Amino acid sequence: IQESLQQGESSAALWTGALAQLTPDRRRFLLRLVHESAIPALRMEVLLSAMNDPDADTARLASDYVQTGNAAGVPVLAEQLKRGKEPVRRLTVDTLGRLGPQTAGVADALQQALKDDSAWVRGAAAAWLLKFKTAEDQAMSALIDLLRKGKAEERVMAAAGLWAGGPKARATLEEAKPDDSLLASAAETLGRKGEEFIPDLLDLLRLNRPKAGAGAVKGLALSGVNGVWAMMEMTNTTAGRLREAVKPALALAGADVATPLAEILKNYQRDIRSL
Repeated sequence: IQESLQQGESSAALWTGALAQLTPDRRRFLLRLVHESAIPALRMEVLLSAMNDPDADTARLASDYVQTGNAAGVPVLAEQLKRGKEPVRRLTVDTLGRLGPQTAGVADALQQALKDDSAWVRGAAAAWLLKFKTAEDQAMSALIDLLRKGKAEERVMAAAGLWAGGPKARATLEEAKPDDSLLASAAETLGRKGEEFIPDLLDLLRLNRPKAGAGAVKGLALSGVNGVWAMMEMTNTTAGRLREAVKPALALAGADVATPLAEILKNYQRDIRSL
């Protein structure tokens, strides 16, 4: 495959097929080869596909590679938002968001996504814009509309965006009296979006609503090692104090969060058993 790529004969389908047949560690190695490819269009197409990898580390690596300052990255992503199928557009809107408002073209692409046919994509774009404090009125209006009229997953996206969108947006969400199940799902959504939402997840954990807190614990674990450390620092950085502070939330989170927490903490020689 590497030789084919060097000869210009490889196609995105060939690479995607190879990704599907390899173990996660080999897929990540192959992604590094793709990332170093001299064919920008091929590189971006494969990386966008790999962002949907069932292995979380592989998907995150692909997302990181998309975000590493590639000058062609934003235009390609913006084009994906216009022409890609909905699953690709869903991945693309969050990848653009993670690039941040300081990256040229990101805010414009997200504002265009507010017109997307998919309510989920519109909600995701609005959530990022609200976080960036860009086109706030338009973004908040889109999220409120989804919260009131959207399907279940669209309401989750709306709740996530409003909770993380600043004091005014959060107050609007609280006025709607969301139940704990909706807040828990919104927290997991924020965790998958990335580390930018760790402060919002900690705020949700502080509500002392166990079911919502369970979602916040999951979200913090999904956000990565910094999310877990932030949760531990909130309880004076000791696993014992953490257990007592968020015991109800952890009990509800259960097995869903045990594996990512253990994986993160074992790298720092922490014992997960008491937790």
